[in-house]
Amino acid sequence: MSREIVPVILAGGKGRRLRPLTSSRRPKPFLKIFSRRSFFQDALVRVENFSPPVIVANEDYKNHIRRQCAEINSIPQAIILEPEGRNTAASVMAAAHVLRNRDCLMLVMPSDHVFGDGVQFQKTIKDLAAGLRLDGIGLIGIRPQGPSARYGYIHTDGQSAAVRSVQSFMEKPDKATARKLYGNNHVFWNAGIILCPPDAIMKAGKTASPEVADNIAKSMDDAEIQEKCIYLPQRSHFVKTPSISIDYAVLERCDVLQLCAYIGEWSDIGTWLALLGLAIKRLRQKI
Repeated sequence: MSREIVPVILAGGKGRRLRPLTSSRRPKPFLKIFSRRSFFQDALVRVENFSPPVIVANEDYKNHIRRQCAEINSIPQAIILEPEGRNTAASVMAAAHVLRNRDCLMLVMPSDHVFGDGVQFQKTIKDLAAGLRLDGIGLIGIRPQGPSARYGYIHTDGQSAAVRSVQSFMEKPDKATARKLYGNNHVFWNAGIILCPPDAIMKAGKTASPEVADNIAKSMDDAEIQEKCIYLPQRSHFVKTPSISIDYAVLERCDVLQLCAYIGEWSDIGTWLALLGLAIKRLRQKI
């Protein structure tokens, strides 16, 4: 029997590199640029065939989340509201704590990326779930679309199976190295998407980054719950948690990583150039 998949939507990004389009009142995930839906709403629709999502965001974004969820009739099962940003390790561990007693796979994903094919995205997630070891932590890789030095790279084994073993990470290489990596069928961009049992990431976190894991566990014990919203108090252990990405804190120190490649259009819209390129592509598709 396949395991339940619970999306964990990370909606804390500010999009500083897209200012002045973004601001404190217009965080990147909630922008509506290419359609009547925001990036955040597109992410919710992308996973609507899975279980209701858990959303993790800054407390300042609560009204954005509630309004945009209501606009598309999406009902999250929980909204974890952080008093301040502490990067993705804290967010992922907090979500794992909420789901720790569930026999499920948590699907951690950004809320401000663009995927060209929602059906293909869901298929990729299901393929990864089917091939994931019981104690495994799965990643989604993107086939490099050019010799970019903007992304982290993931090296996999030499197998051509749908789900591969991860061998190593490489953070944002120089341009010469990126040109060498481009075209290698065993190397992928890191999309920041994780699929794993909650207890697997919690166990890995306790081993690789105990300070993060311990502070998050204590802060979740202090959390206040109101109408599906889980508030982490400002004076909690949360603010003592090191600000570090889940990649650095946990994933790069794991030996149980697997990867499935998403084959299709993808962009993290991390720069004005990326935004312009995607806008031109969308315009050509309409002509």
